[in-house]
Amino acid sequence: MATAVLPPSHAKKFNTELTDYSVGNSAKSGQQYQYGDNLEVDALIVGAGFAGIFMLKTLRDRGFKTVIFEAGNDIGGTWRWNCYPGAGVDSEIPEYEFSWPEVWKTWSWSTNYPDYAEIRAYFDHVDKVVGVKKDCAFNTVVVGGSFDTAAGRWTVKTQDGRTTRAKYLILGTGFVRVSVSLSLSLSLSLPFSPSPLLFVVIPVSFYSRLSPPQAARRYIPDWPGMDKFGGHVHHSSFWPDHDMDVSSKRCAIIGTGASGVQLTQAWGPLARHLTVFQRTPNLALPGARRSLTALDQDRKRDVYPQLFSLRETSFGGFHYDWYEKTAADETPAEREVLHERIWRDGGFRFWLANYKDHLFSPEANRLSYDFWARKTRERIHDPAKRDLLAPLEMPHYFGTKRPSLERCYYEQFNRPNVDVVDIRGNPIREFTETGITLQDGTHHELDVVAVATGFDVVTGGEQVTALSYCAVSHPGTPFTSCL
Repeated sequence: MATAVLPPSHAKKFNTELTDYSVGNSAKSGQQYQYGDNLEVDALIVGAGFAGIFMLKTLRDRGFKTVIFEAGNDIGGTWRWNCYPGAGVDSEIPEYEFSWPEVWKTWSWSTNYPDYAEIRAYFDHVDKVVGVKKDCAFNTVVVGGSFDTAAGRWTVKTQDGRTTRAKYLILGTGFVRVSVSLSLSLSLSLPFSPSPLLFVVIPVSFYSRLSPPQAARRYIPDWPGMDKFGGHVHHSSFWPDHDMDVSSKRCAIIGTGASGVQLTQAWGPLARHLTVFQRTPNLALPGARRSLTALDQDRKRDVYPQLFSLRETSFGGFHYDWYEKTAADETPAEREVLHERIWRDGGFRFWLANYKDHLFSPEANRLSYDFWARKTRERIHDPAKRDLLAPLEMPHYFGTKRPSLERCYYEQFNRPNVDVVDIRGNPIREFTETGITLQDGTHHELDVVAVATGFDVVTGGEQVTALSYCAVSHPGTPFTSCL
């Protein structure tokens, strides 16, 4: 739910703002604003994804008058925005679902790693069971708010000019923070630095040395000429909610993060030609996706409560945890057995069920990387592509950047219609009417470009001190929680 920033010359070449969708979707969906001006509630939640819906039910069950303001046209949070080809979850079922018995006892998944369409269907099921949409205002973009210390209430503004007053303001906007101006109605010097997870606007008279930190936002580099490009351009998180035929198209994917990996798997078999522009190789892991039947899940439902509780106690929030030995405790043969097992079991196990020191010991980390490189390189036929996608030398310590899960990512580069282009030393110089030109003058003719450059989630630098309570409550924002 963050806001992308483009230079003026690039504006509206493709959708970048929440309002680009909220206005259009309001007319298209026929959904009108559910709440008028001057609404009074106990709690206002921003965002109708997992966090927002969880808090809605939790607060309603405790007797609080609560509503959700959602910029999109339906519930589901990121899964309403992220509908690019191949989009799906990388947390295994049943970890990635609500722990409410009335919901999980009446729902069955088709696979352990569902795609965005099935997750949307799941949210519709949640609504039928617990009643979410009746307390939601869709196509509603929150743009700012102020806290009155005398009244003890927030006054929150929406993009269309409506005002809502609430004692509690809960930002259920995920790691991609909504860019909102929040201020305090008081006159004193504040001896703190605001949270990097919020756009907290402090009047100059309060704390003149303080610069408001940036919230996370869709990252779209300032490439010259994007407004001139004659083809289609879409950021992966603002993808049009309809099918796009690429069978006759020369396609490009810029970026090899999670979205880039999933797009490559989807477009590789379909596109006339696909060029993947890579700056840093993704040290992706096998997802081990498999089909599930209702009977498969029924056999395990008795232990679902225990599996849900493990999310709160394990290092990674999964139902598995570190192997309780260090890499040095075992022989090379024993290490090979463990690595083979967690590799075969798939998911994030090679990352988070590995030796307990492999993210903390350079020597153990190198052993993990060498195993990953050996397993991955044998899947890539072309030597030049192999060295770009799975280099022998680590591009960074393994697992210090979140790896992605893949099913057939590396095999796509064995196709004659799929290329990978290294842009670390030869970056994109500009867009032209017909494609993309690199710094050395090489030009790639293109019809469709997927901008999978992710989000700007690093905030503040050394000058900002992040203070919070349990990473949820932040100084300077009373009665406010960020989830």
